[in-house]
Amino acid sequence: MNTIEVQTADFGFPGSIPVIGLEASDNHLIPAQKQYTFRRELFSEVSAFLEDPFGDALCLIGPEGSGKTSVVEQICSRLNWPVTQVEGREEQTFDKFVGKYIVQSIFPGDPPEMSWQDGPLTTAMKKGYVLLINEFNGIEPGENIGFNDVIEGRPLVISENGGEVVHPHPNFRLIVTGNMGADISRYAGTVMQSPAFIDRFRISVVDYMDPQDEVALLSSSYPELPEKLIMQIISFANHIRQAFQSESYDEKLSYPISTRTLLRWCRLIVRYLGKDDYIKYTFEHAYLRRYFQKEEVIAIHRMAKDIFGDKQWETSEDEVPKKAEPPF
Repeated sequence: MNTIEVQTADFGFPGSIPVIGLEASDNHLIPAQKQYTFRRELFSEVSAFLEDPFGDALCLIGPEGSGKTSVVEQICSRLNWPVTQVEGREEQTFDKFVGKYIVQSIFPGDPPEMSWQDGPLTTAMKKGYVLLINEFNGIEPGENIGFNDVIEGRPLVISENGGEVVHPHPNFRLIVTGNMGADISRYAGTVMQSPAFIDRFRISVVDYMDPQDEVALLSSSYPELPEKLIMQIISFANHIRQAFQSESYDEKLSYPISTRTLLRWCRLIVRYLGKDDYIKYTFEHAYLRRYFQKEEVIAIHRMAKDIFGDKQWETSEDEVPKKAEPPF
């Protein structure tokens, strides 16, 4: 695929500074374009990496729900860059990234045959895709080391497939995301990675959106909602995020609240707008019902009352997670 120039104005930034992308195609792996508010520094780092990795890979780290995956998807959607995604898990081995032999029929009704199937790394290297590994720090360090030579531009030699040599396509990129915060030990499945592996990455830190940017996003997505309500929603979300990232055991909450969740909540508010108890009900539907610890639910209700007031957020201190009555 040939490269093209995309203007920064297409990303919501002023001016017409060109950004390198790929020619439009019907490749189904190009992420769907959605309404999105880009953060200048993060956009600059990701787009610069896509344009010229210079022997590096890119690692995006930050708390859960901060938008690490979505920023890659939405930049690539506007640059026409196909993305193949893999979730990092402890059982994920480097061999699975490369490929495997499978038994399959080439055409329906034909007898099955043993054939080689390329893995996500091999496919991305051959076709010039972005390989996006989410939560890479859930993979055992010994398996990630296999990426070292590939990141530096050396060919992938597949001994299991007759010694096939795969040279990286000029558009191949490796991007990983990792859940990291003030207390890295809180993330289940996280393992320390090899310094030699980490040394091959540019690091971009992805925090939660600035309040003013998040207000702008929700306001443009749901203009029918009052500005005061949107500002209350953002304030409430940031109280939850602070509790999620807290280093105090007594104040921690179990789940983050992402921008995606806020968009879901606003969408539900629009659906039930004006009904009795609609703010509280839609919040439970969008987020709160994932909690089963009474203490956490009570803590969240207290935050809500402080922000929305007792009249809009009527509840008792003894309320536990349950299916609420719809506000009809």
